[in-house]
Amino acid sequence: MRLGKRSGQLKGQGSLKNSFTIWLCFAMLVTSLIVMIVDYNLIYKRNTRALKTDVETKIAKAVQTLGHPLWLYDVNFIREFAEILINDRSVLHVTVVDERNKNLVDVANVDTVHTENTLQWSLEEEIRFKGRKVGKLIMSFTNAEVSLLTRRIFLSDFIVLFSVLLSVLGTTWFLINRQIFAPLRTLERTFHEISAGRYSRRVDLKMKNELAAIATEFNEMVKQVQLRENKIRESETQYRNLIESSTEIIFTTDMKGVLIFMNPRFEKWTGHRIADFIERPFTWMFSPSCKTHSQERFHACMRGEKIPLFEIELEKSDKTVVHMELNLT
Repeated sequence: MRLGKRSGQLKGQGSLKNSFTIWLCFAMLVTSLIVMIVDYNLIYKRNTRALKTDVETKIAKAVQTLGHPLWLYDVNFIREFAEILINDRSVLHVTVVDERNKNLVDVANVDTVHTENTLQWSLEEEIRFKGRKVGKLIMSFTNAEVSLLTRRIFLSDFIVLFSVLLSVLGTTWFLINRQIFAPLRTLERTFHEISAGRYSRRVDLKMKNELAAIATEFNEMVKQVQLRENKIRESETQYRNLIESSTEIIFTTDMKGVLIFMNPRFEKWTGHRIADFIERPFTWMFSPSCKTHSQERFHACMRGEKIPLFEIELEKSDKTVVHMELNLT
C-alpha cells in the first residue's frame, strides 16, 4: 500500500473539535438570549403589576386624606399634600378639582424622565366627605422608574448568568477535551501509524469507558492483521524462493497476455534480459512459427478450458532455437 504525506487532516474534512466548539457556543448563546428575554419580561411585568397595585393604594389613601380639607376649601393644605404626592417618581401629574370641576391644584412632576417605551396611565377618584361628593382627584402615573429598575436588574442578572455560563462552558470544555478529544487525538495518531505499516503500535488509553473498549477491540484487530501479514509475508518469501530457484522458466501475465513477471531462469536459458520482455506480450519469447497458436491457446485457457502441454520454440539471444513444453494455467 502506498501512502501520501500526511497533512494533519484530509482535504475537505472538518474538525470535530471545532464543530463542537462552534455549536456549543451557539447553543449557549441562544440559551442565554432566551433566558434573558424571558427574565426581562418577567421582571418588567412583575414590577409593573406591583407599581399599579401600589398607586391604587396610594390614590385611595389620598382621597381619604383630602376629604376634610376639600370640604373646608383649604387650598394651601391641598397644594402641600399634592406636592408631597408628586415627589414620587412614578407620579407624573396631580390634579384636584372641587365639586364644580374647578381646578384647585394642578401640579406636574418635572423630574421624571419618560420615553416612548414607558407605560403611562391615569386614575380618577371621587373625593367624598361624610358621604357627599366634594371633588375629584386625578393622578397620572408612569412606569419609567420600573423600566430603569428592570434594566438594572437585567444587567445584574446578565452579568451573573454570563459568569455562570462561562464557568459551565469552561468546565464542560475541560471535561470533554479530557474525556473525548484527547483520546480521539491519540486514536488518530495511532491509526495513522498503523495505516503506514507500523503494526506493532497499539492504542493506549488510560481510562475505562466506551473509547477504551473501542481501543481494546482495535488493538486485537491490529494484532490479528499483524499475524496475517506475517503469514502472508512468509508465504510470499517461500513462493519467491521456490520460483527463483526453479530449473524451469516460470512467468505470469495479465488478462491480455502481457508479461508481468519472469523468474531468473529465463535469462540463463536464453541470454535475454528479462526487463526487455516485461510489459510486452508473452509470445515475444517464442519463434514466429509458435506465436499464433500460443496466443490462441492462451485465450482458450482464459475462457476456462483445460489446455494440455504443448511444444513451443524459444528463441535465444544468439538466434538459436530451444524446443520446450509450455503449460498454461
